[in-house]
Amino acid sequence: MTRRQTPSRGDQLIRDAPTLRALANPIRYALYELVATSGPLTATDAAAIVGQSPTTCSFHLRQLARYGLIEDVDAEHGRSRPWRVRQAGLRVVPSDHDAGLAATALAGVMRQRVFARLGEWDEERSAWPDAWQRSAGEADYLLYLTLDELVELKDQLRTLLAPYAERLADPARRPAGARAVEAVTILHPVGPPPSEGPTPVPDTPR
Repeated sequence: MTRRQTPSRGDQLIRDAPTLRALANPIRYALYELVATSGPLTATDAAAIVGQSPTTCSFHLRQLARYGLIEDVDAEHGRSRPWRVRQAGLRVVPSDHDAGLAATALAGVMRQRVFARLGEWDEERSAWPDAWQRSAGEADYLLYLTLDELVELKDQLRTLLAPYAERLADPARRPAGARAVEAVTILHPVGPPPSEGPTPVPDTPR
């Protein structure tokens, strides 16, 4: 059977509670991130980076594969088999209340890792060339939007970032001098929910 050399482009849609709960395990999510950004990787490779034993990493990698989030590149080498993500990104659209709770737990794990990396950047910023320090940055806006405008803005941001996100799965697309840059988008209402009751939410990726 012919094996793909890179993950499929586009996002993998996750809707069910079991898969979301599986990914919300902190060690498991750290391994998923690692495979997504640096794969293919074996359990032994991953263990040296995440600070867990190869046995622990092998177990969690197999759990990720069980839920269809990663796949083995070569299934004949046991613990030394390399793993890669099946698709270049994730989209979370909870299908029911239980899935929504699991998605909230996953979002918490994701934010912890994002803010940890932001803290690392703060500590290491001065070691970077001045041009990189000036070009990196943060912004916080309070916008008044209708629900349709919020959906439109989210779609516009996804479209804007998509060409750069494709470089994660295909290193050949990265121009000379490209470095890994984390772009985080967080869009959420502020204040109490509307008094007239919940507003129907369009079935779009989070």
